[in-house]
Amino acid sequence: MGGGDPVSGNEKSGWKMSADGGAILLSYIPPSFEDGAAFGEPPADVGEKVAEMRENFRESELVMKRLLADYNGKMGIKVAGEIQSVMTFEKLGKDVASIAYSGEGLVDAIEEVLMDDKLVRELTAKGAFAEGDQATPPREVFERLYGGSVFEIRFVPGQALFDYRAEVVQGECGNDRRFQKSARRGGEGERGRQGIS
Repeated sequence: MGGGDPVSGNEKSGWKMSADGGAILLSYIPPSFEDGAAFGEPPADVGEKVAEMRENFRESELVMKRLLADYNGKMGIKVAGEIQSVMTFEKLGKDVASIAYSGEGLVDAIEEVLMDDKLVRELTAKGAFAEGDQATPPREVFERLYGGSVFEIRFVPGQALFDYRAEVVQGECGNDRRFQKSARRGGEGERGRQGIS
């Protein structure tokens, strides 16, 4: 996933790749307030912010459900090897895993978090519902949305799916043959016939 190091991570996305014995572990763990994760700026009055979020949710719940009614799907990941185990994902084949999402599930997850008084107050006090670019969805929201908060695929690397070396050799030979064929026809192509150098 990273540029040069095959066992690395993408810091922006939060996904990590690490060696795990003879296998590779591809994982993502969302931040949690329990881990002291840095969320956005906390509000001055937690109770007021919670009441405001609940009111906004109630006012927009029906609209959200209608807008997101058809927002369903699966995100699939294909790995270059054989999957040994998954967490939160569903294994679909020897090298494919997926995770399902739905608009209704998203609305339900938001409602569940907002109506859990202790949880929503703790998250709000940590700035988990800050507005703008600084906002980061906490792990507790992922748990309710996907039924888990640790996303892992452990796989044993297989053979390369594409033989780059053979393709380069074939490409070089192919170019050489095309050049020889053009030369046998007695020309250097269109540019040579027009005197263009």
